[in-house]
Amino acid sequence: MRLVWRVALLAAALLAPNAGVAAAPLRQASTATLTIITGQAQVQPPGGSGFAPASDGQPVGVGARVRTGPGDRAVLTFFDGTTATLDPDTEISLDRVEPSGNPGGLLTGVGLAAGRVWAQVTSLVERGSSFEVQAGSATAIGREGVTGYRVFPDGTVVCWDIDGAPMPVRTPSGEVELVAGQQITFPPGQTSASPVPREFGPGVLEVQTSGPVLARLVNPDGLTTGFPLDDLVVNQLVDASTSLPGAEPRLVRVHGPLPGRHQLVLKADGSGPYTARVTLWLDNTPLFDRQWAATATPGVTLLADLTITARDGVPSAAEVDEPRPLSDDPPGRFVTP
Repeated sequence: MRLVWRVALLAAALLAPNAGVAAAPLRQASTATLTIITGQAQVQPPGGSGFAPASDGQPVGVGARVRTGPGDRAVLTFFDGTTATLDPDTEISLDRVEPSGNPGGLLTGVGLAAGRVWAQVTSLVERGSSFEVQAGSATAIGREGVTGYRVFPDGTVVCWDIDGAPMPVRTPSGEVELVAGQQITFPPGQTSASPVPREFGPGVLEVQTSGPVLARLVNPDGLTTGFPLDDLVVNQLVDASTSLPGAEPRLVRVHGPLPGRHQLVLKADGSGPYTARVTLWLDNTPLFDRQWAATATPGVTLLADLTITARDGVPSAAEVDEPRPLSDDPPGRFVTP
């Protein structure tokens, strides 16, 4: 089992996923690497007085602020593999990045001033990592799994737990714990509330694989979720979740999938037979179900176009092309430790 000790062994570099993007050195474990998915992001350096346009792959240190404008999307990737995805019109401050006390783990803290951010903290082993968000009067601590946070223009704060460990949310009125599938909302000036089930967008898209193949899904906005390595998860899609790295079978699940063209990347992780299955669900009824079996060849990556159609915003059908060999760089932008 190739555990994420790769994080420690490769601590000198963050490798960009596409061959056309040069490797960027990891300055120190207390920084994050900024990946610009669409548009432009801006960074205010520690102690700085203003924002300046950011560059793709730029290191972001403690004390810095990052913001996105309309139509911009960006991701911060940390030394332990944790990722934080910023929606358009979002601003965060990087307040804390320090060792958790377990090998390879980090305690990360950010302040959310506006917009929406969600975090993926997932590894083969429990490293004590956490992703803490302070928003308004609430402080939420995400651990292993997927958690999200939003500040509305009127000051309303929403926190949610999609998958994984329970998430404590602290306010001056006390502490509430969210479990997977719950969210909590604090209107302006309110510091107490009760968790409720999170309402997802209509439909669920699932990709399941067995055998020596790694699947990633890239949505119409260019955001990706899945497995670039056998011991690493990338998750840039709000309300998406995956199985643990190294699990068998592997599963990618996306709530409320967007209509349009998605791209399914199947990367060989060895040789031998594998199966892949794509299912689109609506109200627990399959609208589309396609499964195929093939043999993985080392060094070969396949790409399949997956198109979802919708009626009045609700998924109504899907189709997927036969996977074809990929000769160019694969779609999706992310960095891996």
